[in-house]
Amino acid sequence: IEGFAMVPQYIFCYREHGTRDWGAGLYVISLGSYRVFYALNWIYKKYQMPHYSDIQSWIGGIIEILFFADFLSYRFTGNSWLRSMVLTVDTKINEISDKVELKVLGTSRTERMATEGGEIRRRRKLDEQPMEDV
Repeated sequence: IEGFAMVPQYIFCYREHGTRDWGAGLYVISLGSYRVFYALNWIYKKYQMPHYSDIQSWIGGIIEILFFADFLSYRFTGNSWLRSMVLTVDTKINEISDKVELKVLGTSRTERMATEGGEIRRRRKLDEQPMEDV
């Protein structure tokens, strides 16, 4: 599970490509860099202590490093081989969540937010203006 811990931050950065939110991007780059240095530490330990083995951490670390490499590729070149898959899975999860809420509660999150007078916490498109407080 550790290997997928950063996926929500990647989703946020993938969806907000045009705005270039440097706070989230810096956070993701910092944690990804930490994981790369941690992997270098594993390599050093394995070299120094041949009996050293931590398969679970290695698998999680490799998954995180692959996501991080894809993120860096997307951030700096605009090419990503995981972006479409991650965003598709996120969209499907949101759709399923809305359907379950509709069946269980009788209303969806969107309908409840509209009746409570609150702002819907979905991402706005770049060309939309923020809602004004009344």
